[in-house]
Amino acid sequence: MIRFIHDEREGSDDSYAKLAVPPGGNEHWIPLFYAMGAAEDQRAAVRRYQSYQYGNLSDSIWQFG
Repeated sequence: MIRFIHDEREGSDDSYAKLAVPPGGNEHWIPLFYAMGAAEDQRAAVRRYQSYQYGNLSDSIWQFG
């Protein structure tokens, strides 16, 4: 399970955070680990592209190996 900083603040209103992160939000992380594993011994990552849409939607392209 992924823990976020907002989980540990006292009295924090995390209702918006719960809506923003899908239940079991692992589908965002699993492709990253799969790509890193496929890179074998050369796991250095290089970000090739980064942009934002609507001020909060991040698009990233990473190259491994």
